[in-house]
Amino acid sequence: MLIRLGLDKKSLIEILKYDEVDGRMPNQRQHGGSVRREESLFTNLNPFQRPIQFDWQSRDNFDAIHEQVNRVNRDNCRIVDINDLFLPNSTVTHVPNIKGLGTDPVFPNRTNLLHVHNMALSRAFFYSFILQKAEDDVEPGFMYYFLSSIADVAANRFINASSVYFAPDRAFTPSYKGFFNKTMPLFAPRAFRADDFNDPYHLSGTSTLNTIAVSDLGAVKVNSQSNNYTHEHYKINKWYNLWLPDNTKNTPGPVAWTQPYYGYERSNKWVVSATSPIVDFNPRHTGWRHIEYARYVAVSVMEIDFERLDINQCPIGPGNPRSIFYFENQARMALRLANFISAFLQVVDPTVSYAEFRVPDKSLTTDQMIGEVLSLVSGDLKLLGAGVFFDRNQFNANYTYFAPYAWRPRRELRAFNVIDLVGKRSAGPGSEPDYLKNEAFKYLKLRWTGITDQLQTYTTKINIRYNSSGLNTIKFDQYPLQYQAAELNHGYWSRPYYDCNGFHKRWLVTYSSPFFGWNNLRNKLVFKGVVSVHMDLLQLDINQCDSYGNTANAFEGTHKCDRESTRCVPMFGRKYESGGYKCECNQGYEYPYLDLVTYFDGQNLESEYLSVEKNKPSRMDQLRCRISGSS
Repeated sequence: MLIRLGLDKKSLIEILKYDEVDGRMPNQRQHGGSVRREESLFTNLNPFQRPIQFDWQSRDNFDAIHEQVNRVNRDNCRIVDINDLFLPNSTVTHVPNIKGLGTDPVFPNRTNLLHVHNMALSRAFFYSFILQKAEDDVEPGFMYYFLSSIADVAANRFINASSVYFAPDRAFTPSYKGFFNKTMPLFAPRAFRADDFNDPYHLSGTSTLNTIAVSDLGAVKVNSQSNNYTHEHYKINKWYNLWLPDNTKNTPGPVAWTQPYYGYERSNKWVVSATSPIVDFNPRHTGWRHIEYARYVAVSVMEIDFERLDINQCPIGPGNPRSIFYFENQARMALRLANFISAFLQVVDPTVSYAEFRVPDKSLTTDQMIGEVLSLVSGDLKLLGAGVFFDRNQFNANYTYFAPYAWRPRRELRAFNVIDLVGKRSAGPGSEPDYLKNEAFKYLKLRWTGITDQLQTYTTKINIRYNSSGLNTIKFDQYPLQYQAAELNHGYWSRPYYDCNGFHKRWLVTYSSPFFGWNNLRNKLVFKGVVSVHMDLLQLDINQCDSYGNTANAFEGTHKCDRESTRCVPMFGRKYESGGYKCECNQGYEYPYLDLVTYFDGQNLESEYLSVEKNKPSRMDQLRCRISGSS
C-alpha cells in the first residue's frame, strides 16, 4: 500500500505524528489546514492511527481565521511574519460602499461599519474644504486637529481611533510664528481610547471609556524608518498606501477599507479601518497657478475593533431585545460636532502664551463652522440638513448671532446650499432670529442653564511635537486636560413635523445636541448653543411585529400574519410603509408551497388584506402554514 500511494517510510512517520500544540498534522500546517487527497486516503485506511475526538468535524475557514487571530499578541508581534499581521479581505463582508447606498440594502449588523464609513468621509470632506478655503493664518492649528480627533472617539463608542496622516512636506500650520508657506516633514494626529483602569484621575477603579490619548505620530526623527508611517518598514501602513503618495489614479473611492490588521505596537488589537483622502492645492504661493493643482495631501482614518463588529447571531427574545433606536448614527454625527465645539471652547485659550515659537489656536471662525456643517451633510446621505446655532453673543466678539445651516437640495446631487439663519426674522428687522424661538433650542437652553452637573467629563492626554521638525513628542503644557460635554441622552428629539416654512417641504424628525463653554471669567460652564440635524421621516423603518417588554411602538401588533401558524419577523429597509415584515412558520408547521422562499412576504399579506376589506377576491386564507407531517 505504501508503494501504491507513493509514500516512503519517512513520510509515513510524519503523517502518523499528531501535533499536540494545535491539534493538526504536519501536512495540515503546510497546506493551510487542507489535507492532500492521497494522504487523507491513507490515514483513513491506517488501522494504527490514534482516534481523535470530534474527528468527524473537519476544519473550516473559521478555524483558520480564529487560529491566526490568536497566534499574534503583544509579546510576539515584533517578530512574526508581516503577513501574519493581516487577515484576508473576505473576513469582513458586505462593507458599505457609497456607490450602493440608497439602492442596496445595508444589513442591520453593518450599521456600525456604515457609521465608520460616514465619519471617515465627513472628516476628509471638512479638511479638504478648510485647507482650500481658509487663509494660511486661520487654518486649523494643532489643537483643532487634536480635539477634532478626540471628539470622533468620544462621541462614538465603536470607533477605536481617529487619525489624519499627512504626506511628507504637505502639512502647513499656523501654530508656529513665522511659519508662512512652510511645511512640517510629517504630521499625523491620532486619538485613541485609552484604558484608565489605574489612572489616578478617578477613583472608581473601573474603565470609564472616557479617557482619550492623542499623539502626533509625525513627531519622529527623519531618518527613523520603522517609526515613519510613510516607509515600507512601518508594517501596518496599508491605510496610508491606499491613497498616498498621490502618483497614480485611484478609481475606487471616496472611501476605501483596509484588511483587518493587528495594531502593532499601538492598540495591540485586531482592527479594521475606513480611509478617505484629503485634497489640497499644492504647492502654495508659487505665483504660477498652472503648477498649483489639487492632489491628495493626507488621509483620514477611522478604526473599529475587528472583534466588535456589530454581529448578533442570537435570536431576538426577552433576553436579547432588538435595537429600537433609529437614526442613532445620524444623531451621533450631531453629538460629535457638539462634543468638539465644547472641547474647543473649554480647552483653547487664544490669549495664552507658549515658550519659543509655538502660538495658541485662534478662536473658531465662520469658515470652520460652515465646513463642519457641510461635512455632516456630505458624510451621511440620510441627513437632509445640519446646522450650528449659537446663542446671543456666544460665538465671538464680531458676531451677535451666528447660525450656519447646510442642506442638500436633492439626494443624488453633489451640490450643497449654506445659509446663515440669522437673517430669518419673522418679526421683522431688529428682532431676534427665529432659531432662538425653536422648540429644541428653547428646551435645551432652559434645561442646561446653570445646571451642568450631569454632563460627561472627558479626560484627554495630549502629546505634541517637540518642534516644527518633529524629532519626538512631549506632553502638552496642561496635562491631562479635562472638558465636559453632552451625551446622546442629553439631546432633544423633536416630534415628527412637516417642514412647511423651511427648505425641505417634507415630514422631518430632528435631533439637537447642546454644547458648552466658559463664561467671560472662565470659572463656570454656560450654555453656548445647539447642533441640529434633520432626517426624512419617510426613511424610517417601522416595525409592525409584536415586541417584547414595554417598548413603545405605535405600530406594534399591526401585522397581518396568521397568529396560530406563523410568527412575524421584521424586514428592514422598506422604509415608512406597511408590509416590512415576513411571516415564518411556527414550530410544528411547514410552508405549504414549493417556492424558493419558505415564508410569506408582508407586502403580499397587506395587499390581500386590502382586497378583503373591499370585498374583492383574496388569497388571504391561503397565506398560512399547514401542520407539518411526514409520509
